[in-house]
Amino acid sequence: MPRKLPAPVNNEKLLALARQLVPDDETCLEDVRLAVEDPKGYVARFRSRLEERTIKGPEPDMPWIALVDALEARHLLVEVDCREAAEEIVDLIEPLVERYGLEPDHWDWIDEDDWTEADAASFLQEANRRFASHGVVLGYIDISSESCPLIALRPDQFARAQELARGAGYGRIVRFGDECLRLDAG
Repeated sequence: MPRKLPAPVNNEKLLALARQLVPDDETCLEDVRLAVEDPKGYVARFRSRLEERTIKGPEPDMPWIALVDALEARHLLVEVDCREAAEEIVDLIEPLVERYGLEPDHWDWIDEDDWTEADAASFLQEANRRFASHGVVLGYIDISSESCPLIALRPDQFARAQELARGAGYGRIVRFGDECLRLDAG
C-alpha cells in the first residue's frame, strides 16, 4: 500500500537535497528528477531495483525512494535490517565512515564494551555518539520501512540535509540519538 505523504511536497527542495548529498554526480540528480517528472518512466528504468522494495508502479513518495536508491547505488547509503548483528552492521557502514578518515581502531569499543549482542537501534545510537568526536554524524532517511537507510555526513552537511528534507515534505532525515528509533523485527 503506497505511503501517504504528510505534507505538500516541494520538489525543488528535494532536488537541492540530491545536489547537496551528491554534488559531483549529475546522474544522481537525473535519477531523482526522472522520478519527479516521469514516475512511470522511473519505474520502467529501475524496475529491478524497485521490485526489491515490492514497488510495482508509481507511488506518492517515489521521488524520495529514488533519492534513497540513487544514494545506495553510489555507495553513499546502506540499508540495514533491524535483525542484523552488530558485526554485520559494522561491515555495512564501514564504507560510509571510512571516507572521513577515521582511524582503523574506531571500532575497538565494540569488543571492549561487548556491543556484539546489542540490538541494531542501540548499537547505531552508540556508534553515532562515538563518531561525533571524529566529526561524523550517522543517521537515517525515514522511508517508513522495516529497513533503515543509513547515511554518514559531516555535522554541517547533516543539518543542511535535514533542513532540505523537511522542506521537501517527503520524509525525514534523522540523526541517531535525536529521537527513539524503533526498528521492528518483523
